[in-house]
Amino acid sequence: MRNPRIRALIEAIEKRYPATRVVVQPYGGAEDPDIHWWLWILDVPEEETLEVEGFADRRARRLYGSPHVPFFLGAVDPEQTLKHFAAVLGTPKSRRRIEHGAYGYVPAPTRKRRRSRVA
Repeated sequence: MRNPRIRALIEAIEKRYPATRVVVQPYGGAEDPDIHWWLWILDVPEEETLEVEGFADRRARRLYGSPHVPFFLGAVDPEQTLKHFAAVLGTPKSRRRIEHGAYGYVPAPTRKRRRSRVA
């Protein structure tokens, strides 16, 4: 992710909840032109959804220093992860860039990369 604050948030979430993965989806909703992304936290156990979303929301607001952040957050349980994100997660990591079509998800890079190719 080129945005260092979003990248830091993704790393914090994945470090605190190692079983999860975070993917980023471009958001082009006309309702709120200040929102540019959806951050989806995948594979969250159903009983931990609120805890994970709360952690991510608090960390995002701390990173941005205001109540407004340029993205929406959502946590998805393993069943919904398979249902809605399987197409993107099934592609090789080297091809996980912005996908076109109904599922335009942008998976976050792993911590192993020094520089992300994700837009």
